[in-house]
Amino acid sequence: MDDLNKDKDKDKNIELIEFLNQEKLSKKIHSKKIYTFYNKCLIKSILELESKFNNIDNKKLCLINGINMIYYIFYILIFYTNNIKLTIFLLERSILFYSEFIIMSQDKKLIDQICFVPNINDALFFTYKKTIGPIELCKIKVKPEQIYIRDISRIINLIYKEILINSNKDKLLDLLNIIQSELSYDLYNVYLSFNLETDRKKIYYLIFEIFEKTIDIEDKIILVKIFLISILNFCKKNIENPIDNVFEKINNYNEILETNNILNYKQLELYKNLNDI
Repeated sequence: MDDLNKDKDKDKNIELIEFLNQEKLSKKIHSKKIYTFYNKCLIKSILELESKFNNIDNKKLCLINGINMIYYIFYILIFYTNNIKLTIFLLERSILFYSEFIIMSQDKKLIDQICFVPNINDALFFTYKKTIGPIELCKIKVKPEQIYIRDISRIINLIYKEILINSNKDKLLDLLNIIQSELSYDLYNVYLSFNLETDRKKIYYLIFEIFEKTIDIEDKIILVKIFLISILNFCKKNIENPIDNVFEKINNYNEILETNNILNYKQLELYKNLNDI
């Protein structure tokens, strides 16, 4: 019986890799287009998972692992196939696999029947196997600009995770849309301004530090906005060490922000002080 199951799995893997190879496109996709689609897919997937996981245990942990899974599957597929439509199709399929596995794993009647308690790792393994399992990662050729866009998406992931952890359901959609409209492309432009990997890693960790502050989530988002915009302004003025200089002033700022509306960030004293307005 085990040999029969192994043969079936092997046949399915062959079918999947043949399908992926058949749908491969030779023309590379512009990095900004990849980034745009990733953001849209991620927000849609977060809202879908949030709705499906409404009544399960460890909801936030399942959502955070879901974000990690989406990131991993999206970039493996897009780098392997160069096919946006195929990537989105298989990503939506992975959301279905993952969510259904999680929901079924918490069905007590089903657990009693199989005498086994599946966990989140089992759900992830099952989903990867069904979507990207047969892809040989060593054969994926990733260009520098692709690594760059993948790294930016890691920061966006960090921000979305913080939103999930620190906001309530009523504010979730509004905050996700704010991240997409007010932070995602500022982040893209900041990353574009620095070629050194050390600088890009520093940006990641400093944004993480901002989110570690014990302030409201809306204020954290505004501080990140000011951080990114001020770095861009410093770069335009050729000011040395823009990342460190901007972060130091933001980190040492202990006053209460005058508004938590991100659209009015330029009216804040912090922004004015940083940008000499």
